[in-house]
Formats: sequence, C-alpha cells, structure tokens
Amino acid sequence: MISHVVEYSCQYSDQIRKKHKIWHDGKLKYYEANSRFMLYPEESNVLISSSFITNSRDVSTILDSEGFNTVEHKIFSRAVVIITEMLCEYDREVQIQKAKESPILHMRRKDCSIEMAPDKYESHNKVPAQQNKQKSTRRVLIRNDEIRTNETGNVSLALKFNRPFKPPSIKKSHQSSEKDGYRPAIRNAKITWQKADRMENKEQLITSNKHTEKIEVPGISKERTANKHTEIEKNEMTSMKKGSHDRITGNSKRKKISHIPIVI
Repeated sequence: MISHVVEYSCQYSDQIRKKHKIWHDGKLKYYEANSRFMLYPEESNVLISSSFITNSRDVSTILDSEGFNTVEHKIFSRAVVIITEMLCEYDREVQIQKAKESPILHMRRKDCSIEMAPDKYESHNKVPAQQNKQKSTRRVLIRNDEIRTNETGNVSLALKFNRPFKPPSIKKSHQSSEKDGYRPAIRNAKITWQKADRMENKEQLITSNKHTEKIEVPGISKERTANKHTEIEKNEMTSMKKGSHDRITGNSKRKKISHIPIVI
C-alpha cells in the first residue's frame, strides 16, 4: 500500500516532567495512510518512539504551521516534541497489517452452571473455550462413629461439625504416684508417711528409757558412807592450810605470811 509521508525537523526531550528540559535535534515522520508518527535522531535512522493518532482534530493541531517553534506536543509516551519546519514530502509503500483479533467470549447462564460461548467472528488463532462449571458448596455433617479413630490408628482429617467443646480429662495412675514422691497431687500421702515415721521413733525412745530404769543399782553399806564424809572434811582442812600466799612489801623483800583460820 502506498502512503504519503511528510518529514519535519524537530527538537525532542525525554525529560517530560521537568520545567527546564534538555533538547535534542531530530526528525519527525508522519504517515497519512495509518496516521502514524515516528521519531528519529537527526544523524541516524534509529527509531526512538512511535505512536498512532486517529483523531483528525489532534493531527491538525500538531501539524499546524502556526505552532512551529512554540508549542510542545506530547505525541509519544517517552518524549516531548517541538516541530520547527517541514523538510520534504514523498510517497512510499507501506505494509499495513491488521491486529489479530482475540476471541470475544460471552457469558451465558444456565441452571447451575456457567458456559463460555465464543463470538460469531472467527479468528486464525482461535482457542476452544473451556466450560467452567460452578461447584455446589454444601455443608457436610459427619457422624460420631466416623469421627472416632479406627483400630489401625488413622485419623480422619475432615472438618468436624456439631460437636460441643469438652475440656481434656486428666487420668490418674498409681505408678506415677509411687515414682514421683514430690508431686503436689500426692502431698497428703507424703505427710501421712512422715507422721507414721515420727510415731515409730517415739515408741522406740520410750522402750529404751524403760529398759534403762529396770537395771538394778548395787547396794552400798552405811559404814562406807560415814568414812567417805570424814575423808572429805580432812581434805578441806588441808586445802585451807595451804591457802597461804606470799606478799611483797615496800623494801622489796619477800616475806611469807601464813593465814591460819581461828576455830572458836
């Protein structure tokens, strides 16, 4: 297909949001057949950006000669363009391909399912539509027999409904009470054991005291007791006689002074 092409000299900048921009020289090409604008640098034919503008009013405002060197046009998403002058016009063959149409799907509701129906227009890359059936959600109740574990030990992972909460019960065993004597659960039993031990110790002490009282003391005659009293008195008199002490006088001479008790 032959299209009329118009070339313009322009200045472009990629700093779209800045107030003070840095500008570069470039070329702008406009194809009338498909209303396409293409931006190139001035020295090479490397494509910077391109866009399609189908609105005729927008195209006329961009290509208006009164806005040259003054108006900034945001034709492309990456750059801002100011057109300075028109360079040349020529005709060129252009290959125009239609964009591949994607199949349009319509929703058609039936009783309990939703089906996807393709449009009347067929395309080359047509994909068969899959039917999406709506799953019916219902509440499943489980019996008590099914909830309990079987003999093999396999536990069912299904949700359990309509079962009231029951707190866990603590099982008491005799073996644990015998092994662990310091647990608070068997504190009363431990106290009774201690009391029994104390009673046994008291009984043993009472029996030992009774055994010592029953032992006989050997007899002592009255004569021996009288002789012992006389010997004790003699010893006291001798100790009193020996109770004399040395006294030091002022002449530094030691004189032995004996104190003898006077018996009246």
